[in-house]
Order: sequence, then structure tokens, then C-alpha cells
Amino acid sequence: QESGGDRLMARVQIRFDSKTLSKEWKQNLVRMNGYELSYSVRYLHQSLSQLDEFSGAPRGTFGVPISIITYRDRSRVPLIVRHCVEDVERRGLDELGIYRVSGIATDIQSLRAAFDNNSKEAVGHLKDYDVNVVAGTLKLYFRELPEPLLTDELIPSFVAAAAQEDATVKEKEMTSLLSQLPNPNLNTFLYLLKHLKKVTENEPINKMSLHNLATVFGPSLLRVRHEGLPMDVSHEVVAQVQVIYYFLSDDNISLLEQRERLGSVTL
Repeated sequence: QESGGDRLMARVQIRFDSKTLSKEWKQNLVRMNGYELSYSVRYLHQSLSQLDEFSGAPRGTFGVPISIITYRDRSRVPLIVRHCVEDVERRGLDELGIYRVSGIATDIQSLRAAFDNNSKEAVGHLKDYDVNVVAGTLKLYFRELPEPLLTDELIPSFVAAAAQEDATVKEKEMTSLLSQLPNPNLNTFLYLLKHLKKVTENEPINKMSLHNLATVFGPSLLRVRHEGLPMDVSHEVVAQVQVIYYFLSDDNISLLEQRERLGSVTL
């Protein structure tokens, strides 16, 4: 940039091809007229039917990367998560089997479509739905994220850390892994944990223990891609539940305490 304005120093064209791009982040370096440009890129499949015809950005709420949703919502946590949580806390803390009891499938799909069409208008209609439908819609949102909330990259490490027998080592590794999550993922995860802990405070009435809630949310938050490989589903679910149960039951995680004191997950 010069005093008279910007001046073009170099120009380069970069061709992206889904057949050669990887799902893992890959760093590249481009050299132009003595200058170097470093960038990282990875490929995530997105159906053309879900893209805005003008901007090319994904439309709707479901199946859209959480980083795009939080940017579009101008919020640390997706609006759908925040408002569904608030509605459950307003009407569902005393509901027997909240999150375990399924809402009516057609109503869940109706609310899903409402959020995909206009999130802000959908919020106004939450009260018209049974609270189990709202809870089911929240679970569906996490299941349909293109990448699980705890990310494809970190899930194997979370599972390994949760299996550690040494409590000190386990806490250190789990806290370290949390700090590696992208901010939208971390803020949303902490917000959800805080909510689920509030749900279990009413366990004598709603019968939802920490383990019950971990069992409900574990497979969605730590969804694993198998891509045709053989798998032991029962072992996998146990590992997923262990991770979520650890975070729900451990009140001494310094990162959680620090972020909550700063109010970073309070919207």
C-alpha cells in the first residue's frame, strides 16, 4: 500500500479441483515476482442445491459448517442452538426423559424446515411445538453438521485421552485438546455443556443423569467417518460417551472455568 493508494504487485491464478484437494488442511506456497503467498486449503463437499445462487455461500441452517453459521448469525454460538437451549430451559427441565424421549418426527422436520428458511422467524414459533420436538431439533442439528462438533481431526485424540487411567494426565490432555478446537466449535460445546449440566440438576424429576445425557449426545458430537471400513459400533459408542461424560462430570477443567468466568459462552 502506498500513500496514493493500493498498487498491484503481482497476480496469480490458483486452480482448485475437488479430485486433487484433500479433506485435511494442506499448506501451499505461491511465488510471484519475488513475493511469496502462503495459504492453507482443504475440501469439504457441499451440494450445489444448498448454495446461495448469488454469493455461493451455503443457504439454510442444517448441514452448513458451524463457522459459516456463527459468522452469518454474528454470534459466538449458532442462533438455533442458543434458542433451542433457552426454550428447553424455559419449558423442559421438568420434562421426564428430556432429550431421551423422541419428539414427533414430522414436527421435527417442520421445525427444521422453518430454521432452514428463516432462523429468526423460526424462533418465534418454538413455543408452538412440544418441548421434545425442540430438543429433537437441537439433536438433529448436531447430527447434520458436515463435520462433527469436536472435529474429525481431534476426535481420535479425545477418545484416546478419555481412556487414560492417570487422572492428572487425562485432565491435561483433554484440556489441551479443547483449546485446539476452532472458536465456534469450542464456544458451542461449552455452551451446550453448561446447559446439559443444568438439565441434570433436575435429575430427580426428569430422570436424566449425566451418563444418560452423554449417551444421547456422544454419538452426535463425536461422529466418526468410516467410509466403508469395518467397525465395532458398540465399542465406538462407549468411547464417545466416555468423552462427553468426562466433560460433564469434571468441574475442575481450568479452561472451562476460565472461559465461563470471562463470560465467553454467555450470550
